[in-house]
Amino acid sequence: MSILSLAIKALRMPPRKLAQKICARLGRWRAQRSERSHDLRLGTWDNEPPPGPFQWRLRELPLPQRNLEELTTVAEVCRRHLDHRYDLLGSGWIRWEHGVVCPGLLGHRFPPGRSMSADTAGTWLAGQVPTSCLANSQALWRLVSPDYRPHDWQLDARSGYRWSATIWHRDIRYGHLLGVDVKLPWELARMQHLPLLAQAYAHARRGDAGGWETADRYAQEIQNQILDFCAANPPRFGVNWACTMDVAIRVANWLLALDVLHAAGAQLNPRFLAAAGSAVRAHGRFIASHLEWDPVARGNHYLADLAGLAWTGAWLPADDETDSWLALAWRELTAETQRLFQADGTYGEASTAYHCLATETVVYGTLAIAGLSAARQARMQVAIPYPHPAATRPSTPPAQSGFPSTHWQTLARAATAIRDFTTPDGGIALIGDDDSGRFIRWRPAYRLISGREAHASYLDLDPRIDSPDQPFPDLDHRDKRAVAGAILAWSSDAELAAWAAIQGTDETVLTVALGDAGLPNSTTHPPPGGSAPNLPLVKADALRTWTTSAVAHRQETNFAATPGSPLTDGLLFRAFPDLGLWIWRSPRLFLAVRCGPSGLPGLTGHAHQDQLAIELHLDGRAVVRDPGSFIYTPVSEERRRYRSRCAHRAPEPTSAVMSDVPLAPFAAIDSDGQCLYAATDGFVGIAGVAPHAICRWLDIGATGIVIRDLIPGSSRVAAVNSVAPALAYGRRSRSGTQPP
Repeated sequence: MSILSLAIKALRMPPRKLAQKICARLGRWRAQRSERSHDLRLGTWDNEPPPGPFQWRLRELPLPQRNLEELTTVAEVCRRHLDHRYDLLGSGWIRWEHGVVCPGLLGHRFPPGRSMSADTAGTWLAGQVPTSCLANSQALWRLVSPDYRPHDWQLDARSGYRWSATIWHRDIRYGHLLGVDVKLPWELARMQHLPLLAQAYAHARRGDAGGWETADRYAQEIQNQILDFCAANPPRFGVNWACTMDVAIRVANWLLALDVLHAAGAQLNPRFLAAAGSAVRAHGRFIASHLEWDPVARGNHYLADLAGLAWTGAWLPADDETDSWLALAWRELTAETQRLFQADGTYGEASTAYHCLATETVVYGTLAIAGLSAARQARMQVAIPYPHPAATRPSTPPAQSGFPSTHWQTLARAATAIRDFTTPDGGIALIGDDDSGRFIRWRPAYRLISGREAHASYLDLDPRIDSPDQPFPDLDHRDKRAVAGAILAWSSDAELAAWAAIQGTDETVLTVALGDAGLPNSTTHPPPGGSAPNLPLVKADALRTWTTSAVAHRQETNFAATPGSPLTDGLLFRAFPDLGLWIWRSPRLFLAVRCGPSGLPGLTGHAHQDQLAIELHLDGRAVVRDPGSFIYTPVSEERRRYRSRCAHRAPEPTSAVMSDVPLAPFAAIDSDGQCLYAATDGFVGIAGVAPHAICRWLDIGATGIVIRDLIPGSSRVAAVNSVAPALAYGRRSRSGTQPP
């Protein structure tokens, strides 16, 4: 926010409230100044004995059932991870190490940093970490295998820009340099590839086909990478401590990977386990003291903080501190799930991708607590919760032990909604933002394609990094089916179970293993969705308005199906009025229309100007698809393009310009819509304010879809200004789906 904006905001405040805010800000500034000084002088590793042995949770190995093709693909992906090559947020399969030459983003590229020759004593870390943390970092590095090469954890491997682990976490700046994306080092440091490496250990140890390395190679790599991260990223220093959500996701993935190794019979180094225990405790302390809480604008980040706190408390031995973390996570997950998931079963940030992320996050946070032993549950329920950042939050525990039945029902409805969002090609119908975020990637949807096919399919790939002559593991980030399948461990929805079996996403082994006896036997829940306005008179009156309007203000588009059975055979209609999404599906048709609110109060930053936009698939072929998000902060003009009306398949007035989209990347967009009619035969909706409201009518017939648009006050209906579809964050397709 600019100084001028702050001044205007301050002048509009009552004097008493302004004085309170100034005092609070001064108090935070003084506290942070003291914390920074302490950390720089004394270091950030607590010189305490290790917390004790991990409380392993997996009594059996929850490996997914994979065919030979998937085993071969996973083996290839893990082979690249062993070589420190990752394809994250559009980076291409780059080796994430010191001195690497990066491909650049839209022409923005920084020169490579210096290469690093890492000696076994850790002297190379001098200058890489604060002096106060150097001795601890070197002690951790001495536990790493002699032939191991360090990652460059501070690197944006797309632009080549580097942050520094000598900078205190609250002093880290991002979003101010053109072409630089802080999400790339954050994505690597989530370390979501470690559970897959742990599965590779189990496959190799079991002797499965696929072309694996020796099992011990995977186990040693996991230990080395955790030690590498800890040595090069002391707590509270560097870019990877700047966002609590990423700290929480990282520690959960560490714990899952180590638990899988333990369940598979790996013998882990006791000195490593002691160091890992101290690092996990440091993560828990950081999360608990840096919760991303806000009186209004708290959403998926706060949910991830709570889930990470639950995992940390559950896997460390019981004591007053870990009990307080669990007590806080239990209370807050219960309350926030009911606050953020709406009456129609959807999450309140106006984005189907964030609905999937929030659902998965709460599921894993819930399982961490539900699977605790009876003795640990009893300790949690009487423990004094860790002090909440809002002193006014209720400190009394829920009336019942564990999670209430409404909590499990909410999760089941949210996961079942993902089934309804799923398109015929296995992705989801997108509205709003999509940053390809996940909490845990237990079974990532990779397919192995040729390098030439990858270069023919995607923009921005660099042949110096991804050779056209080499195979290319391609991850489908829009495939969220496993999130829906995960809740079958407690849902009694027979329709969902049948769908998951057909889709191959009945992934209940992991959820059962984590939840254990804490899972409810069988949860019944109403189907997701809500009611829709469906008075036939409204539709008839709307059509009459369209036919009597000036020709210059209206447009008609027809999508004809190929000859065959009627599109309407077996047609199902789903209404999600709180999310603002209306879906029709049959064996030959998938149609989604966006029309509704732009998110709960304070949670509108992920909404797009996509009111009345459609996503259409005919006979399994994508005809019209949402363009996605591409990037957030590196290039503001691209961010605005992908949020704008011009990028979406929606009626657009000729007056629509890019200036309608806020400059700030997550500023609220004034983009609510209203559904007037929705039923199996069609839809009527409006966006904007009369007399300039834009209207859209859809007729769903046996042989095709007819769309009629009306834009009062416009001399004509403008053509859509297409953008290259972003099939994942940072990755654009060379070809889009264009209407005829």
